[in-house]
Amino acid sequence: MEFIDGGRKFRCPFCHTSSQVEEMYFAHLDHTGRRTDIQHRQELYLGSYEFVATKLYCKNSVPPKQPAFIFFLDVSYNAIRSGLVDIFCKQLPYLLKNLPKFVSFEKIGVL
Repeated sequence: MEFIDGGRKFRCPFCHTSSQVEEMYFAHLDHTGRRTDIQHRQELYLGSYEFVATKLYCKNSVPPKQPAFIFFLDVSYNAIRSGLVDIFCKQLPYLLKNLPKFVSFEKIGVL
């Protein structure tokens, strides 16, 4: 995620859509373009963070549907040579077994 417009907006790295940062979540950017509160926001430096989507957050107050889990696998020469693909294939059954129990297997993809 990239913060822009002095920290007032953020841009999605996948679809490049910009969205307004809520006032309570706003922080100024430093001279390198990083948020000044990054060390106090684990969701910004630890990779992932989950927010509970309340009805107020959801469009038309409709709760979100069950998530789909998509695993992206790097199958480049270096990934195969390093053993990454082999490790992923061996760990996939464990990953699938330990997904949240509400997930049905038709909502899982591997690319």
